[in-house]
Amino acid sequence: MKLFDFAFVPNYPQPLERLADMAQREPWGRNYRVLKSYFNHMFEQVHAEQRIVESKDGAYCAFNTGLTNANFESIFAVFARNEREDAQDWFFRGFGIPGLKGLGELLRDEFEGLPHRLQFGGGARNYFFPIDEGEPACDWETMCLENLRRIPSGLLMDAVGGRLELPQTEGMEREAMLEIWEQFRSDVAELPSILSKLTEPCEWAMEQTLDRCVVDYKTAVPQWNARQNEVQLLLPLALTNLREVDAAVAIRKNDAGQWEGVNILTLDMAYNNARLIARPEATWLVEGTKIGRKPAAARHTRAHLTA
Repeated sequence: MKLFDFAFVPNYPQPLERLADMAQREPWGRNYRVLKSYFNHMFEQVHAEQRIVESKDGAYCAFNTGLTNANFESIFAVFARNEREDAQDWFFRGFGIPGLKGLGELLRDEFEGLPHRLQFGGGARNYFFPIDEGEPACDWETMCLENLRRIPSGLLMDAVGGRLELPQTEGMEREAMLEIWEQFRSDVAELPSILSKLTEPCEWAMEQTLDRCVVDYKTAVPQWNARQNEVQLLLPLALTNLREVDAAVAIRKNDAGQWEGVNILTLDMAYNNARLIARPEATWLVEGTKIGRKPAAARHTRAHLTA
């Protein structure tokens, strides 16, 4: 169920500013874009898992937002019964921390057994990539074709080499933009030499990524895929130079128990998806995304881009 089917939330997303003020400080993106996505998806998941609890008299309900204040105390979203019969069943009241002033007092006095934070996909035991299981099977050709808009522009320009005109879609309506990119995808699909110049850097980048995983077990970052109802892992891809990650690949364990690549994402998309499970701490994601700190200016160019 969507948040707005469940409750009337006045002036949304303005209430998220209050949530950001209450929670530990972190980058939420322009206009709280990441927080908005986080809150909406967190609600959908706690509703699906029946982790929204009602007060003793049924006049209120609440769920654990998964965020905490500086003292690591959980922040809850609180709703009251909607008195209007022609509207949603619930009305959003605000955020509170059990035992503190305001809605925290209501949470303390009117509720029993408030839930802990939701653990996606069974918890932390599923959030690590077992490097000893080898390289994930990746159909780079298909993933590149399906995600041309997410490939770094420098690599795309290098691969095309003037044979095709890169789409210029800034300011376009979404439908028109997608149509142009679909035509570009069809054109690229008919030129194997362009595809090979896209897939080869992906293969080389994955080799480097596996080396990263050996050195630092935190390299893989978990994300929640609501459509598949599963935890997937995000791995960094340094596609245009050795020391600057500029994309991510999502991998999953298939029914045969083997790891496989399923998608290519921009770093902003990766950060946004990963934040639902936990605040990302992997250096490649925090420093590489526009949401966090930007990467250093020094560049170490791959030979194949200048050959």
